[in-house]
Amino acid sequence: MENLVAVIPAAGRGVRFGHSIPKQFVEVGGKPILAWTVRALYRCGAIARWIICLPEEGFENYGELMARHLGAILDRCCFVPGGKERYETVWKGLQRLDESCRWVLIHDGARPFVSSELTRRVVQKAMETGAAVAALPATDTVKNVRGDRVCTTLDRSTVYLVQTPQVFRRDLILEAYKSVLSKDTDGPLGTDDAWFVERIGHPVYVVEGERQNIKITTVEDLEWFRWKMGL
Repeated sequence: MENLVAVIPAAGRGVRFGHSIPKQFVEVGGKPILAWTVRALYRCGAIARWIICLPEEGFENYGELMARHLGAILDRCCFVPGGKERYETVWKGLQRLDESCRWVLIHDGARPFVSSELTRRVVQKAMETGAAVAALPATDTVKNVRGDRVCTTLDRSTVYLVQTPQVFRRDLILEAYKSVLSKDTDGPLGTDDAWFVERIGHPVYVVEGERQNIKITTVEDLEWFRWKMGL
């Protein structure tokens, strides 16, 4: 699809991972986790161009590392230095979109198990509605907790655990980011991109995600990754 561009935020430090380098660059089977993620998205066959956001510190080195693993799509990739927070990184990536782009797919750099089928379903839903995300219904009881005290139990039938990819019409996601970032907003900004679209009042639609579409966050996740890949 010539007008679908992928923005891959991969500038995080991965502080919960406890590794000497950011988790997205830890090698599994001879390739960084980020390269596995790009490879998984590539299989869907719908993405025309890639904007890959890398850590600002060590940007050149990480760019050279990724260039060695991107193969045939390297000439369709643009590396961008990210920010300190995820939303800053995504915003830097969005600013590199050109006028030929109509649709934007945003996917976490440390989600290497996204399937082509899920990616296509989210893209299709976004094309019908303007904004769509992958998400899983909660299966455990969900409680709102402050400190070590339960405040209330939520109705889990209305609670979904949001994943990526998230796909948006280009003008919509740009408007959402510009609108929110131009204002003094109380509290932390959203940890996903749909939050920005929600803030300007546009509906976001859900496509059922996949349980294997995990984000590599802990050492245990990494071990599961290696087991899953038979490595």
